[in-house]
Amino acid sequence: MPRLGKHVLIVDDEETLTWGMSKSLSRDRDKYSVFIANTGKEALEVLRNHVIDLVITDIRMPDINGLDLLTTIKRDYPKTRVIIMTAYGSPDIQKEANKRGSLYYIEKPFEIADIRKLILDILWKRRGFEGKVFDLQLTDVIQLNCLCKVTAALRVDKGDQRGVIYFSDGEIVHAECDGQVGKDALFNILRWREGKFDHERGMTPPQRTIVQNWEHLLVEGMRQSDEWFIPTGRVHQTGQPSRRPVERDGISSEESRAQTEMMREEPPIERTVRSISQLTGCEGTMIVSETGDVIAHKAIENTAKEGAVVASLGLLSHRLSQILDTGELESILLGRQKRKVILRNTPYYFEVHLKEGVRFDDVTPSIRNALKYFRARGETSVDQAEK
Repeated sequence: MPRLGKHVLIVDDEETLTWGMSKSLSRDRDKYSVFIANTGKEALEVLRNHVIDLVITDIRMPDINGLDLLTTIKRDYPKTRVIIMTAYGSPDIQKEANKRGSLYYIEKPFEIADIRKLILDILWKRRGFEGKVFDLQLTDVIQLNCLCKVTAALRVDKGDQRGVIYFSDGEIVHAECDGQVGKDALFNILRWREGKFDHERGMTPPQRTIVQNWEHLLVEGMRQSDEWFIPTGRVHQTGQPSRRPVERDGISSEESRAQTEMMREEPPIERTVRSISQLTGCEGTMIVSETGDVIAHKAIENTAKEGAVVASLGLLSHRLSQILDTGELESILLGRQKRKVILRNTPYYFEVHLKEGVRFDDVTPSIRNALKYFRARGETSVDQAEK
């Protein structure tokens, strides 16, 4: 039976172990070839001369230790997967191996039958997924990676364009696309409306070019791709618009300025926030745009992060409602004792923090009446009330 081109490299300074493993694994020679190396330098020489799919390496070796070899492999041969094995294991070593991109961590002694099964699983069973991004948006896939706190590479193709997004413990740390790197590459990928993707767990990034948290990155990416409505003049606690009016959607700069001036003349949107915050059972509230900008707030700490989380949860709920055909989002209830509720009021989200032990049903009528009153008075930019 012809060989199928898969190659496995075993690295250990104990020659009897590498010889014994190679003999045992030769039972699967119709599925993969086995190379052996007794030093880190020998391993690098094999890697230079052959395409290796999987490396199984010990940690303690005389020239290059296994963790440093792992780092070199992930940098120079990113598609090669690595398993770390050691007789001197510890939680700290395992954590370091995982951090550097080890696919698995095995302590000696082990059963060779288990190693055989693991190799076959890695080389021949598909890990990750592939699909077309239509009803399921790329932002949904990214959010799943972040919420699951994975270390992985998400490769995305659109026609002849290719990009990759790297995750480390659930944070977006690097992206590459058509010669771009970092946030520019990420935002370019997020503008694609359809394509194909596959997911490779355990892949570590070649460098870190992104430091912002993933919620802010997704919100900013959606803003740049014009996927969501962007208010022309956002009013913050100062009562001043955060951006200069621009011409968009057929509205001239003069009309935009007139809208901004009208917003300045209207009673501030903070009156809505203050009114809700003073309701019995409420202890804080804020208004957040679909892009994660905090329009106004009262008694809320860490508003930038909170606003990004609110917009991200609203986006995810909106996507799920489209996929499941459940209708538009009305509210999201979070927590058990001290609860938070997110209300959808197009084009904004209202987040309300409830006092400990207060049920949402107890304050719902008062909150809705407050929103209805201020909307009728023209003191907010909310288009419709919660039903």
